[in-house]
Amino acid sequence: MTQAGRIFAYVLAALLLCAAVGVAQDAPPPDRGRLRVMEKPAVQLMSPAVEQAQQLLLMGQYDRAAALLERELEKDPANSTILALLSVCYENQGDYARLLILLNRRAAVEPPDVNLFMEIGQVYLWNGQTDSARYCFLRAARMSDGRPPILTRVTEAYQKLSHYSLEKEFIDSARVWFKNPVLLAGPMGDALAGQTDYAG
Repeated sequence: MTQAGRIFAYVLAALLLCAAVGVAQDAPPPDRGRLRVMEKPAVQLMSPAVEQAQQLLLMGQYDRAAALLERELEKDPANSTILALLSVCYENQGDYARLLILLNRRAAVEPPDVNLFMEIGQVYLWNGQTDSARYCFLRAARMSDGRPPILTRVTEAYQKLSHYSLEKEFIDSARVWFKNPVLLAGPMGDALAGQTDYAG
C-alpha cells in the first residue's frame, strides 16, 4: 500500500469508528430497570483537534498534525486513533526513534496484532536495530502460525535494504521454530545469491 493509501485508510477507519459511536448514542435508552454503567452522555470519540489533524495529514502537513495530536495524546494517552495517526506523522517525518516509542506504546494498549508487530519490526530495521527487528518479525510469524504471506513480507523487508545475511538468519530461525527444513526455499536462495553478489 502506498503512503497516501495508508494515510487515507487510517483517516477512514477513524471516521467509521466515530460514526459507529454516533449510531450507538442515537439508540433509544435501555430499560431503566437495568443497571446502567454510564448515566452521563458518552464523550465524543474524536475532538475537533483530532479532526483538524486528520485534514492536515491528508494535506501532507505532518509537523502541524503531529503538534495537534501530541497535545491530544496528553489528554488521552491510550487513544488508539490518536496513536495510529501520530505514527503516520512520525513515519513521514523520518523520526524513527519517536515512531518506535509510539508503536510500542500501541502494542501495549491494543490487542496483539500481526500487522502491528510487522510494522514495529520494519521500523526497527530502518533504524538499524536489527536484533529488535528480528524479534518482532519472529513474533509476527508465530502469531500468524507461519502463514506464507507474513513470512514473505519479512523476507522482502530484508531484501529491500539488501540485508541478505539477516534474511538468511530469519529464515533459519523460522525453519527451526516451524520444524520445516525447506521453509521459504525461494527467499533463502535469493538471500544466498545476494550474499554472494554482495561479497563479490
